[in-house]
Amino acid sequence: MSDDDLQQQFDAEVNKVIDQIDTTERQAVQRALDLLNELRAEIRLRLADAGQSFTSSVYKQVERSIENDINSFEQQLQGQLTSDLNKMATLGEALIDNPSIIITGPSLSVSGANVAQIAASYVPGLIKGLGNSANQAIATILRKAVLGVSSIEEAIQEVGKNLKDPGPFKGLGARAETIVRTEGLRVQSMAADQRMKANEPLIKRFGWSMMQAWLTADDFRVRPAHAAVNGWEVEVGKPFLVGGEELRYPRDPKGSAGNTINCRCVARPVVKRMTAQQSWHLPLAA
Repeated sequence: MSDDDLQQQFDAEVNKVIDQIDTTERQAVQRALDLLNELRAEIRLRLADAGQSFTSSVYKQVERSIENDINSFEQQLQGQLTSDLNKMATLGEALIDNPSIIITGPSLSVSGANVAQIAASYVPGLIKGLGNSANQAIATILRKAVLGVSSIEEAIQEVGKNLKDPGPFKGLGARAETIVRTEGLRVQSMAADQRMKANEPLIKRFGWSMMQAWLTADDFRVRPAHAAVNGWEVEVGKPFLVGGEELRYPRDPKGSAGNTINCRCVARPVVKRMTAQQSWHLPLAA
């Protein structure tokens, strides 16, 4: 097989895994929003069941039930995020390993540290208390209803607003989406970075150089600092200069929130056939 054929197959496999990463990220976010919509519907139902006799005692019962509902939502989201981190770590490794095998064949070792396990240990801290602001906002709405400032119908309407309208769930929805997207894709980047460093020496022994290129989602949501480095290539292990910050990969934890939160970029592997001069001083394959 010619070098051009190998390179085309390598690039095609990279693109295939990037598509899987994009699909998995969008599905993870949608699952989180679905959980939140289920919570919203459950709370609306509790208010409707309370009926017109929204007394102080009824209010306290409903308030406790809603607190339990929100705690249950947080637990479900925590479990879901842990699962999503595992999927993203696997895809991060696949982004490097799957195309690398095209060049190295069975010589490539695909074992590595489990980045997902490390990241999953931080999940409880990310999710715990996530619904506090929504809980407080709902409590305020309910107090108005029990005091007669507003009707139970108005309370139901206020609580039942969709995730994009101003209401108790809008901020919670945005925060849940940010956590799921950012942390999932961060784990993907960390796993890919780890595998790229592990694979590069073997790739070189087969006569190829490996670089990493910054790739944006290429839409109107891409921040200008990221669009400015789209397509830039750096050596494996070297940082990209993004918005005045050195980032080893998209969503590098060392970067600022403005440079990493909700980032959908990918550091994609790039290989090129080495020249005779470049390969002159390489160690012989073991």
